[in-house]
Amino acid sequence: MQRMAHSDTHSQSGPENRATRSAAATLVALTTALTLGACSAPITTACPAVGWFDNLEVQFEGDTSEVAEVQLCPERTCLSTLSEPLNEEILVPGDLIASNPTAGSWTFRIDMYHPEELTVRTLDSAGGTVTDTVVSPDWKRDDADVCGGPSSAIVTVTA
Repeated sequence: MQRMAHSDTHSQSGPENRATRSAAATLVALTTALTLGACSAPITTACPAVGWFDNLEVQFEGDTSEVAEVQLCPERTCLSTLSEPLNEEILVPGDLIASNPTAGSWTFRIDMYHPEELTVRTLDSAGGTVTDTVVSPDWKRDDADVCGGPSSAIVTVTA
């Protein structure tokens, strides 16, 4: 009989024991759900090592007949529209390219760089400054790629 009494002690079916078993079952279910959920979580995106150019279009208002050269100066670097074209295959960060697709505007291609503020300077044929304007481009992403990508902005300068 002593064995039976001992066995009865461990197999209690009272409300306290049911609550303990219910809590343990809930804990096991929660742990299993979290473990399986972690295994099925989305894989982190790995971005390739590629580059792009950001485009800044400078549009001029007014008479540009005196303007012989346009300079774009982010920080300590300036790009002149009179510069020789650069070979895009050998560009390094910070290189700038300028093109004149339409009269009265210039598009500057800046390698993965969108400064908050820069200077647009226009010069006459003798090298004298016609205008010296600080602009703050409103950069817009050209795509929704999670790895980044090109941005564009348009600024207007009075000639």
